[in-house]
Amino acid sequence: MKHHLTAAIAAIALTFSGAAAANELSGVVSVNIGVAALDSSDSQCDEDKYFTFGGDARVSNQKWIFELQGQSIGSTDNTDDDEGSISFMAAGHYLWEPSDELVWGVFGGVQHTTFQDEDDTAYHAFVGAEAARHWDRATVYGQVGYTYAFAEETDNTWESGPFVRAGFRYFPDENRKIEVEAGTGYGDHDSDGSSDKTNNYAWGVEYEQQIGQGPFSFAVSYRGYYTEEGDNFDTANDATDHVFGLSFRMALGNTGSVQERHQRGADRFRAPNHHRAYAYPDQL
Repeated sequence: MKHHLTAAIAAIALTFSGAAAANELSGVVSVNIGVAALDSSDSQCDEDKYFTFGGDARVSNQKWIFELQGQSIGSTDNTDDDEGSISFMAAGHYLWEPSDELVWGVFGGVQHTTFQDEDDTAYHAFVGAEAARHWDRATVYGQVGYTYAFAEETDNTWESGPFVRAGFRYFPDENRKIEVEAGTGYGDHDSDGSSDKTNNYAWGVEYEQQIGQGPFSFAVSYRGYYTEEGDNFDTANDATDHVFGLSFRMALGNTGSVQERHQRGADRFRAPNHHRAYAYPDQL
């Protein structure tokens, strides 16, 4: 499974780098690895540690951003048939910039997710709106949207519901970034035919540093995820992940500093990745 993901990320990087160079666009390609600690109650998710691996690529001009994301979650179940979960996403953003300080837009995409035992998969579509406000050394951004499972296994997953996400980026200088973000989603999680209402939460912090004056940067991060099956925190089957990650990024085409990439380039917005919210309910 990881070999397929590695090949896909390499193909994404080559495609996007060629497009960025040929059309003088802004782009970024990244690869990330991580180790996670899992805390779960009353579920089949009984492995307390696992590894993650993934990558993403984005290309943009002033009006739009196109992105691809891929992620592999290691096994969280001791059973022999559990090989982890893998997810691929394709998304697009269309943007308006009424001033140098303000940008807003709409986004949408499709995400394909395999469940932890790999017997089932699901396709989700999502749409939303987004906005960001820039200052000299900071950016505040937010997204609101709706997701819906439309193909393959549409029951044992997050069937449908709204989500929101917000974040803050601070730039000590143009080559460094500190980012905090949080998000939540609500809706139908059906893992036993009962269509339970449920909640999902995600939060995180990241530090990114440009390497010299070249196109490369690295980032260290902590991200947390909470997924529950049932709408009662006292009795719900749930899973909480704490993921510590390391990313390496390469800017492509018409690029500048880390700050410029996040305020004027391909990193202005990223589609929210609901991988765990889509994959975990089948085991909870």
